Amino acid sequence: MDAGEDMVILDSRPMEEFQRMSIPGAIDVPGGELVYRIGEIAPRPETTIVVNCAGRTRSIMGAESLRSAGVPNKVVALRNGTMGWELAGFACDRGKSASYPRGTPQSLPVALERAKGFAEKWGVRTITRAELPALLGDASRTTYLLDVRDPEEYAAGHLPGSRSAPGGQLVQATDQWVAVRGARIVLVDDTGVRARMTGGWLRQLGGWEVYVLTDGLTGRLEEGGWRPDCPEAAAITPETVAPAELSALLADGHAQVVQLSRSLDFREGHIPGALWGVRTRLAKLAPRLAADRPVVVAAPEEAVARLAVPELQGLVHAPVKILAGGIAAWNAAGLPLASDRRNPEDADCIDVYLRPYDRNDGVEEAMREYLSWEIDLVHEVARDGDARFGMV
Repeated sequence: MDAGEDMVILDSRPMEEFQRMSIPGAIDVPGGELVYRIGEIAPRPETTIVVNCAGRTRSIMGAESLRSAGVPNKVVALRNGTMGWELAGFACDRGKSASYPRGTPQSLPVALERAKGFAEKWGVRTITRAELPALLGDASRTTYLLDVRDPEEYAAGHLPGSRSAPGGQLVQATDQWVAVRGARIVLVDDTGVRARMTGGWLRQLGGWEVYVLTDGLTGRLEEGGWRPDCPEAAAITPETVAPAELSALLADGHAQVVQLSRSLDFREGHIPGALWGVRTRLAKLAPRLAADRPVVVAAPEEAVARLAVPELQGLVHAPVKILAGGIAAWNAAGLPLASDRRNPEDADCIDVYLRPYDRNDGVEEAMREYLSWEIDLVHEVARDGDARFGMV
């Protein structure tokens, strides 16, 4: 880097992680975007491509995606990623947002040919929108319909019934979207590059029948985020409070808020004065709620808030309402947020795995422990007779 060598540093994590810590000079290109975007980012084959993540997994996957797709450049993974960088005594950047150029790249034809070869090698099939209902209607098999594009692209217009699952993260954390082994997975994309690359890796993970929907973004599309069908929540009809009304009530001390966000998201931004909670621990939270003013439940998804209402009603004496439109509506109204890295404390963050750099204490020790665990994964897989991978 200091010598000015012709290279690009590509961070293969989502933007949220990139902003927490990044290698100086890196740009954010999540793993599912790499083969799709590389022709615009590094058009010269002489350019060295360095792929990094926080540790090792996504950098290795990203680098191998580029190599397997036939990108002619020298491609390397940064050993131990941003954690290794800091453990070596170098400083990471914080709060950066450098990213790839948006829109369809001019190098699409080349990227598509590369992705087709990769997908065909690993047995990814194709399906049309006309054929899709037969799969979705087959009660004997679970079928997942996942849109692997960037979440912003998904929100701008997506196939009804599909769920946003950015390709790189879908491969990295498949269990967040796919709960059934042996299920069918249908991947949606606008150009087919990201779906095919993602599908090829899912096939190598083993056990899934993977399809790319070739015409998935034609015809009627829906806008906005994913809205899961939850009849249990829809059946609960609590009183709602609009964001502006809640803000006024809080200013006068006439309301109290329970916010059911992820703990890490709550730390970064929550309704001022809100108490953080998870539904499994509402009984522990209830003694902190006063009986003389209503409790307003706020959540990223309104369905979660609705489900919490009867649970809280059984624990407190105050009226229980929900924030209309959830946290997104509060943010859209331009209302303030509070942040506190120690609220909740590390020990209370039971809803997520705290990555080493999410912790407040013992960060370096946690980094070393994580990297040791990650390096030993190959041996762990070899010892686990249930692990079935399709790689050769």
